[in-house]
Amino acid sequence: FPVTIITPGERDAEFESIIKKCGWMVIGVDSGFAYTVGASDLGLPEIIITGLKNQQACASILNNLLSRFKEGLDEIGENIPYTEVSNFPCYLKKLSRRQMSDYMTFTLHRQVISEGYQLVYPDPNGIFPWQSGYSFPSQELLYLR
Repeated sequence: FPVTIITPGERDAEFESIIKKCGWMVIGVDSGFAYTVGASDLGLPEIIITGLKNQQACASILNNLLSRFKEGLDEIGENIPYTEVSNFPCYLKKLSRRQMSDYMTFTLHRQVISEGYQLVYPDPNGIFPWQSGYSFPSQELLYLR
C-alpha cells in the first residue's frame, strides 16, 4: 500500500476545504469517538459522541443532528430528547473547553467555537447515564469530568 505523508499545514488546508464546501466535517477516531469541526462557523454547536466503534454511524448521527439544527427542525440545548437522528433517543450535555480539550483537538485548534456538547445515548436497555441501573462503560461521559 502506498504511504502518503502530509504535513500538519497540508492537513489543516484539506480540512478547511471540506468545511468550506460542506459547512462542517466529522473526524472519527479509532478508539471509539467522533466529533464535529466547523459547525461553529455556522453558529451551530460542535458535538462529540463517544463509545460507538462504527465511525460511519457516528458521522451519520452527528451529520443528521447538525442538519436538523441548521434547517431549524430542532432546538439546541440540554434536556431535549433528539429522537429523529438515530435508532435511539439521545440528549446533548454541555461541555466546557477543559472537558473538550483531550478529545476535540482540531475543533479547539481552529479557535472558532461557539458551544460544545456531548451527544449522550442510552445503554442497550434504554437507560440513560443519569438514571439508576445505567450500564454502558464504553460511552465515556465527558460532561461529568
